[in-house]
Amino acid sequence: MVGGDLNIVTDESEKLVGLHVSQAEVEDFVQYINSCALNEIKFSRNCYTWWNGRREQDCIFKRLDRVFGNNDFMNEL
Repeated sequence: MVGGDLNIVTDESEKLVGLHVSQAEVEDFVQYINSCALNEIKFSRNCYTWWNGRREQDCIFKRLDRVFGNNDFMNEL
C-alpha cells in the first residue's frame, strides 16, 4: 500500500482552475503507477482533496491525496 499527498494529478479533470497540468509530469506519474502494478483505492468523498486556501478567482482545487495497493493488497479488501 502506498498513500499520501502525492502533489500530482493524473488528468486535467482532477484540477479546478489554475495553471494547466504538465502532460510530461502526468505521463511520468501514470507510468510509475503502472510500472509498480498499483491500483488506486477509490473513495466516495469530494473528488478534490486539496485547496489552496484562497477565495473567489484565486481559488484552486486539486485531487492530490491518494492511496494505492498492489494486487495482493487489493485481494485482501
